[in-house]
This record gives sequence, C-alpha cells and structure tokens, in this order.
Amino acid sequence: MKKTLLLSVLSIVLIFESTRSIAQEYSFEDFVGTWHGTIFSPSTNGSTVPMTMEIQANGFYTETSGALMPSLYPNTQECEYEASTNRMHWWYLGTAWGGQYFYDHFYYEVVYFQNDTLEMHYNYWDDPMPHPGIGTIMLVKENLTPAPAALQLVMNDFNMELTWTEPQIGSGNPANPDAYNVYYKMDEGPYTLLETTTNTGFSHENVTMAGSHGYYVTAVYGGEESGASNQVEIVLTTPEPTALQSQLLADNVVLNWDEPEGNLPIAMLQGYNIYHKFNDDEFALLMFTESNFYTHQEILPGMHSYYVTAVYDGAESEASNEVVVEFLISGIED
Repeated sequence: MKKTLLLSVLSIVLIFESTRSIAQEYSFEDFVGTWHGTIFSPSTNGSTVPMTMEIQANGFYTETSGALMPSLYPNTQECEYEASTNRMHWWYLGTAWGGQYFYDHFYYEVVYFQNDTLEMHYNYWDDPMPHPGIGTIMLVKENLTPAPAALQLVMNDFNMELTWTEPQIGSGNPANPDAYNVYYKMDEGPYTLLETTTNTGFSHENVTMAGSHGYYVTAVYGGEESGASNQVEIVLTTPEPTALQSQLLADNVVLNWDEPEGNLPIAMLQGYNIYHKFNDDEFALLMFTESNFYTHQEILPGMHSYYVTAVYDGAESEASNEVVVEFLISGIED
C-alpha cells in the first residue's frame, strides 16, 4: 500500500514537472505585431480559413477570420501570453445579461515559434495537452523592414550588373524602402558598403581582377536597415595559354601560342610572361609581351626550353606546355 502511494506521488510529481517544462522563455512583446496565416477551430467548422491578426502592445487585438472575434460586443477582445503554460489566451465579451458579463475564452499552446513563424494548437483551459485536431493556428509575422529578394548577377564586359525585386509586406504589398545598400567583397575579405541607390539595380563597373566577387543588397527604411538579400558571386578565372610552338630560324627562336580560353568568366588579360631555360639552368623570366608571339634572337648554341603564362589583373596563370629547341653550330673550322 505504501509503495503504491509512493509511486502515485512520484507520478504526480513527474506529470507536474513535465507540465512545467512546456513553459518557454517568450514574453508577450514577442507576439506584438501583424501576422498572416490560417486558422481552423471549433468556430470554423473544421475548415482552414485565412487569417490576418494584429496584436497591440496593450493586449487589444483584431483578426480577420472571425474565429476569435466577438459577434455581439465589438472592441472587447483582449489577449495575453501565459508563460507558465506556454499558452496564448484570447477572450472577449460574449454575453451581457441582467448586469452580468460573460466572456468567451480560448487557449492555444505555442508549439513552434522560430524565425517569425508561429504554430499554436488548441487547448481546453484545464487540459495540459494541446489538441491540434480541434484547432490549429499557423502564422508568419509581417516584417515591416523586409529585405530585397531575388538578387541576380550578370557580367557584361567587365561590368557586374546587379538586379533585384522590391521587397514586399504581407501578401504582395510594396514595402517602399527609401533606398538600397549594395555590399561587396573580394575573395575571403569582409563585405563592405559599395553603393547606395534608389533603383532596383546597380552596375559595378570595371571589375577586372582575378578572383571571387560577391554581393548582397539591403533595404533602407528611414533609420533602419533590413536584413540581407541572397548572396551572389562571380569568379573571374585565369586559364593558361595553350598550344605553345617553337621554330628555329638561324640563331633565332620564334615562339607563338593560342590565347587562353574557358567556359567560365575570365579576368582581364594584360599580356604574357615568357620563361626560358638554357641547358641545365633554372627557368627565369625572359620577357613580358602583350602579343601572343615572340622571337628570342641570337641565342647561344645549346639546349633552350620555354613556357608561357598569362598575366591577368591581380594574378598569373599556370604554365603552358613546354617546348625545347636545340641549337647546334656546324661547319666551323679549327
């Protein structure tokens, strides 16, 4: 008998602790604002209907579905958040008779609240378990400073053409920001403010340097700035020259090669470095040229090796193929 009583007491304690654990660290201020979504409840006869709800800081609220609004006594609706039970409590004056006032009360437990997305399940007032099959409210908080959307980037003759769509509030209403801030970074550097514009597009001109060029955009509303749009990036690559060929004419070596090509965007090509090695020496820079050919004149007898790299704004490519020319002097009398 004592064991049964002790187990019963422990079960009650565990249930009590489990009930307490539902409490979350929200405050009523977290729910203040305008929300858009849906509700189904006993008042909607099992149908899911659209809802826009506005909760004010003083607890007064309005909502468009009618499921939580008074039908007889307007402007009597109020709400509060019960931190101890993690429930929103809604009530309004339902009946007034003979000097007595009777209020209708509704409870919805908060089961999900992240990134301005809120889900609540219906509660009977004295039941610690929510009942989503009886009623569910799904809402997304209206952002009064939304970010620009659908940022896109196209490269046009070393100009980075950015376009984006105007941010919206709620169901398609324009947010009308005062301006947009365009942020830019090179490779792994930090993003910095590049430009402020009132247009939904911007051209970053003369972007020629090899490497990664990243961008995002924010909207400016008075003294506030929105979050970031999606990020976009273009990498300017540095392909090497190809098909290096050599020809020995008397004591001159004529070199020519094909310009670099690639399917990816290429940094601005400035010219070529020609590297030369004589016999067993190390390769050393012989000449920089803007052309894709070069004549190495009056070479010494021996073995001559060559390769070429492409010089870009801010970078040098890998080496081309290597060619070897052997220059021998014959017919010299002692």
